[in-house]
Amino acid sequence: MVTPFGTSPTPNTRDRATDQRVSAPIIDAIRLVLDVPYAAVVFPTSTPTQLGPNAQRIAAVVDSAIGEGRPVAVCDTLGPHSVDGTPAETPVRAVIAAPFVSPQHGCGAVVAFDIVPRDFAERDLAILAQFARCILSELHLSERADTDDLTGLTRRQPFTAALGLLLHEFAEHETPAVLSIVDLDHFKRINDGFGHAAGDLVLRLAAQAMRRVLGPDAILCRLGGEEFAIALPQYTLNMALPVLERTRRAIGTLSVPEHEGIAVSASFGVAPLNAALGTVSAWFKTADAALYTAKQSGRNQIRVGWQTRPDAETGATHAADQNGQRWSGLSIAI
Repeated sequence: MVTPFGTSPTPNTRDRATDQRVSAPIIDAIRLVLDVPYAAVVFPTSTPTQLGPNAQRIAAVVDSAIGEGRPVAVCDTLGPHSVDGTPAETPVRAVIAAPFVSPQHGCGAVVAFDIVPRDFAERDLAILAQFARCILSELHLSERADTDDLTGLTRRQPFTAALGLLLHEFAEHETPAVLSIVDLDHFKRINDGFGHAAGDLVLRLAAQAMRRVLGPDAILCRLGGEEFAIALPQYTLNMALPVLERTRRAIGTLSVPEHEGIAVSASFGVAPLNAALGTVSAWFKTADAALYTAKQSGRNQIRVGWQTRPDAETGATHAADQNGQRWSGLSIAI
């Protein structure tokens, strides 16, 4: 969709995770000030499921507000029936939406609606526009809090929230995703031999290389120190491995200004999402076990791991970690 702000991208998993953390007090204030029972922050094409049978109607008003670049009210024109003519469970009779645009999240809107006929005044439009500015400010603050200062990548907490959404989407729709944990090899030698400033530069260059190769659909995280994580929504393992291999090679060819003696490489542990992974912790642990194998096998390589349940019928054998978790399929992927 093309708007006065430019092309509005489809919100990705990271953006939807951020949207869910928008402050509840602001939403509560909108309901109180405008005297409406419902309010929400939405992005086009991803109207929250909690809007229920009215989602399409509300999304249409949101798209109109974003398209016109100004607050829009639709008052008692939607009628008591749904789009297909059947009675709606809780029909929307009045909707008001005010748009905003964020450099990080694209176009969105704050929306309020009522299930009884009513008219919204110009003052209501102005009030909701002010709330949209508050939402935008909070998104900016959230983005700063969620971003690693050194590399510009996502921090662990919002990254974990995004993984939770991917798990939910897999459970609901079997939408594939792949997680990779990346560790820069022998990073301590860089810090000890060239200084921490050189080490920080290597971390920034590695983050830039990952972002350049993986593109905007990947969710990139700095877990801490020299360890990173990559989530690839809607990627199967076969789709993910070639792009992760290009990422490994890009890191391996990094040139560090003023430090020609620095050689950089990285080890990758990869875990495709599957039915045996019921929690974010299990998904992380699977990728981390594969990373451990990659490092123990000589570093600068990719290993794949997945968690499986013991197969009593076939008598399949499984490797077990020190905590008794069972693992299989730890192998060289590339």
